[in-house]
Amino acid sequence: MDRNKLGEVMNRVIRGEATDVESLREMFVRKAGAVPVRNTRSINVPGEVYDRYWDVYKLSVRMANMLERVLDDNEHALIMDEAAQLGYRLPDFEVFREEIRDYREALREFRPVERAQLGPKGYVKIPAETARMFNNLMAYNCFMVSRVFDGCFNTEYMRHFKNYKDSGHPYSGPTALQETLDTLLAMVKTNIAENRQISRGRQRPDWPSLVAA
Repeated sequence: MDRNKLGEVMNRVIRGEATDVESLREMFVRKAGAVPVRNTRSINVPGEVYDRYWDVYKLSVRMANMLERVLDDNEHALIMDEAAQLGYRLPDFEVFREEIRDYREALREFRPVERAQLGPKGYVKIPAETARMFNNLMAYNCFMVSRVFDGCFNTEYMRHFKNYKDSGHPYSGPTALQETLDTLLAMVKTNIAENRQISRGRQRPDWPSLVAA
């Protein structure tokens, strides 16, 4: 793995330079070229790339589960109610809950392991629709990851948790920041794997967006 590239991307995220939707999409989402490929029913994807996308999918499901656990947690709800009464600027949790619900529904419809077959040596053969779903998954994750970071760091969401910690009673309920970072890290690793295979001539740059007839 290109550790320098990985470190560069994660540093940009930590510094807040690449946490908005458009910046993340620019980093991760590949777009089809000017001339779409017709009659593409299936695509041979390097096994390394397929495995990385599969990791992204599994971590995305885990992130969605943890986000729901956080919003359903009684201790979290109590702290947020107190923060609202104190006038803190908080995320709109009802809107975010609806976004998570839609996200989970999209993940339920996407089953990347179905209809995947062993292709030529070192490749996995997948339907073109699955390839496009991989592309859509990365795009959707850019939105969800940016929403989590925005809610945590561009509002006063963390302020009341710090008050509890400083008073000797730290929050002990579930959190989802680690799962969000894990998903983002998996996306970075997938991007690096794709670029490596593309540079070796083993994969087209626009493969996730190929158009089936």
